[in-house]
Parts: sequence; structure tokens; C-alpha cells
Amino acid sequence: MRKKIDILIIITGIIASGFISFALFGFNSINNNAGATLPVFWKFTTGDNAEFAKPGFNDEAWKTIKVDTFWEKQSYDKYDGIAWYRVKVVMPSSLKEKNQLLQAIQISLGLIDDSDETYFNGIKIGGVTGWDFDRSYAIPFGIIEWDKENVIAIRVDDTGGNGGMYGGTHAV
Repeated sequence: MRKKIDILIIITGIIASGFISFALFGFNSINNNAGATLPVFWKFTTGDNAEFAKPGFNDEAWKTIKVDTFWEKQSYDKYDGIAWYRVKVVMPSSLKEKNQLLQAIQISLGLIDDSDETYFNGIKIGGVTGWDFDRSYAIPFGIIEWDKENVIAIRVDDTGGNGGMYGGTHAV
């Protein structure tokens, strides 16, 4: 009897580890195949205001810059401090159909110098301190407006040198 229980525990462990591996590592490949690249040009402003994270905030007066190049190379030379990026995206419901298991999709934001706080439709979905880390966060299904406009807002704090979004993959 003890042998059967040991075998059952081992089999359960193997199945569980396979599921966990899929959940952790399969998530990337599912979304990279089913997703889309985010725009290269985003709205941008220096300064800080919690209202910037909200989807209804009017960013029409903001400048537009590229998210694959430091802001210092885009007319914000020697700026150190807080700045915000915003972009509006439509999330196709086909992403929902292909990610039912995890009830979330992954967003990849590339490299950000120095730290970020990332919001999706006004709800914080992640943040990292460190200039050389790829940013990748899960967006729960419950905050996504499927087949409608959604807002990604990123608060960046640059403490010196180059700053902002500057490379890597920008995709869902």
C-alpha cells in the first residue's frame, strides 16, 4: 500500500510540475504567437501626476516620442526625473480565446531606465527598479476592455544619465 501511495505522489508531482512549467514558461510562447506588437510612438510628458495613469485623462497636448530610444536622444537632453508614457491600444478578443487557462495576457515593455510603475486602464500591473531589466507583466482578463480602446500608462523615474524606454520587445 505504501508503494502505491509513493507512486501516486510521484505521478502527481510530475503532473503538477508540468502544469507549473506550462503556466510559467508556456505563457510567453502563447502570447508571442497570438499577440501583436505595440506602437513605436507613444504620448510622453515630463513631471508627475497620479491622474496620468487614468484611462480618461486627456493626453492630447503631450508630445509623441519613440519607445525604443532614450528620451535624452529625443529633445529631452539631460532630463532626470519622473516622466510618463501613454498609449491607447485595442485588445482583440482572439487573445482572450487563446489564453483561457491563465485568464491573463502578457505585455512586454522592453527595457526602461531606471524604474517604472506600469498601469493598464488605471490599474497598476507591475513595476521594477533597475535600468537593465526587460519589463514583462500579466494583464488580468478582468481589467481588459476586449475589442475596445485600452490605455497603457507608464510612470518612469530616471535618477541620472539616460532615461526612459529604450529597447527590447514591446508587444502583447
